[in-house]
Amino acid sequence: MRETGDTVPQRDLMDLLARVLHGKPKLGDTIQIPPKMILTVLPSFAANPTVGLQLGISGNAVTRLGSDYEISVSTFSVKVT
Repeated sequence: MRETGDTVPQRDLMDLLARVLHGKPKLGDTIQIPPKMILTVLPSFAANPTVGLQLGISGNAVTRLGSDYEISVSTFSVKVT
């Protein structure tokens, strides 16, 4: 016995209405493309019995290197107290 796979993509009424009213969707509308770099800066504080109260600022950066199809992520962290 031979198994047959689906050769027709699944669609519902909302897919058909969206195609009729708006045309074919753009790639940016269907797949969200993340930014190349994300930067986060937050205040930091700590309390230690031997040192006391520490105040500072922390930063973190995440960047993607290479093309959009290659996933090569680099992270950088900095803390100043």
